[in-house]
Amino acid sequence: MVKERTLRGCAKQSGMLRETPTRQQPARFDILSMFRKEFYMCSMYWNLNTKLKCPNCGKSSLWNLQTHFLGDYGSCLNEYKLKEKVNELSNTSVTLDGKNDNFIGDCPNCDKFFDLGAEIVDGKVEKVFFTKCGLKVFKIAQNGLNSW
Repeated sequence: MVKERTLRGCAKQSGMLRETPTRQQPARFDILSMFRKEFYMCSMYWNLNTKLKCPNCGKSSLWNLQTHFLGDYGSCLNEYKLKEKVNELSNTSVTLDGKNDNFIGDCPNCDKFFDLGAEIVDGKVEKVFFTKCGLKVFKIAQNGLNSW
């Protein structure tokens, strides 16, 4: 039996807040359970679709990248392309380099995840690039700690 719960904000919009009773733990709800990872789904990110060549498999394909940078509730429904005006950014100009924020994306061919940076000019994402840190973490995951 699944009991549905409703809350304000992300959890309510996502429809993902549910509790499943078990023998060990009876169904109950308190405000702190909302913040447990399995019950919390944020909608404050936005999407960027762009063609990239994967550093792992070498195939070029359309990637769906996501970032929380200046996202707001419901931004998860917004998808943009390179050089397209992004509502969340207004006229912001900044470089996302992984230190201040970044994009995350996975290759649709090999399913490997990467961190990406971006050049944003006047509210448009002009280009994206694989961050040095994101590639280093991928190399470690692939080859072990000795590759650091």
